[in-house]
Amino acid sequence: MNPIDLFSFKGRMRRKHFALALFITVALIFAINAGWQMTHIKAIILSRYLVIAAFLPSCARRLQDIGLIGWWVVAVFVMPLFVLPLLILPSMPFPNRYGPSPKPEVPDDLPEES
Repeated sequence: MNPIDLFSFKGRMRRKHFALALFITVALIFAINAGWQMTHIKAIILSRYLVIAAFLPSCARRLQDIGLIGWWVVAVFVMPLFVLPLLILPSMPFPNRYGPSPKPEVPDDLPEES
């Protein structure tokens, strides 16, 4: 996965890539909060919102992967527990209106190993 894809609203995102983006976002927010606790500079605490805004495309792409429209991302930020279904629900195994499945295709006629 290309790191630039984390900031794109187009296409679909697998669960493992979404989990990585979520982990990075949570780690950055914890680091920002720790920095703010040490310095109490308001600009540091406001940078949390930039990190959260950078996470929006990942949520929208994951929603598109399970077949929902990206505007459901509003529900994710109103109720953060809505992130859990995004980690649990599987991808649609076939192409949908947002693009092909992000999982690699496995051919049906694989030769058997001896």
